[in-house]
Amino acid sequence: MTRKTELYIQMTLASWIARDYPDMLFRSDLGGIRLTKSLAVQAKRLQAGGRGWPDIFIAEPRGGYLGLFGEIKTDRQDVYTLKGELRQDQHTLEQSAVLERLRARGYKADFWLGLENGWQIIKQYLDNK
Repeated sequence: MTRKTELYIQMTLASWIARDYPDMLFRSDLGGIRLTKSLAVQAKRLQAGGRGWPDIFIAEPRGGYLGLFGEIKTDRQDVYTLKGELRQDQHTLEQSAVLERLRARGYKADFWLGLENGWQIIKQYLDNK
């Protein structure tokens, strides 16, 4: 089985959301898209919150949450060690910290581990009225 990239997973999830929930308001972060240096500088100036911002935001309150944020990873090993502990690399720690800050503000926010896991989380969240 070929390992799908985070960008592929993000694009697929975005198309599935648009297909199955056509009235849903959602936004995908462009972090996985390669920009020219000048465009990357402009994009950085348009953002707050620093590094680690999640890949997808669904602007729909459900189950006591204000909305849903997902940080896409290709699989469990991208986030957790074999012992089940959070990886201690700077990027994962920054992402985890942003997810925690979003949860503290009333959002459902977590890592999505692959295409199937991401879609399962989205459907469970959106189908919970």
